[in-house]
Amino acid sequence: MITYEVETFIYSDVLDTHYAVGKTKDGQYVYVWTKFDHEKITKDMIESPTCDNGAMIGTLDEIVDEIEECVGSFRYHGDEAQQEASWEVVEELLSAFGLESRYKREEMK
Repeated sequence: MITYEVETFIYSDVLDTHYAVGKTKDGQYVYVWTKFDHEKITKDMIESPTCDNGAMIGTLDEIVDEIEECVGSFRYHGDEAQQEASWEVVEELLSAFGLESRYKREEMK
């Protein structure tokens, strides 16, 4: 089990996923997406992530890229509800690090 301090957490009922970001005790950044308990990260979640259950530990840039490209992909490919939910999740997760999405909603329309 890998522990981390949760900076923010959001559950999307539309995407049916728990999302969380935080930091490990040694200062690495964490991104978790799961249909299960977001506070428990297993080695398997990192080594064999799936679209339903995974985690990533890395630099801030790596984590931001993963959030923007993975959950953020629903901003373009999902239905209207998924698109809106994706914006909300990305904005919430990045705001925990004092960041904004590199994309603007107006640009996507």
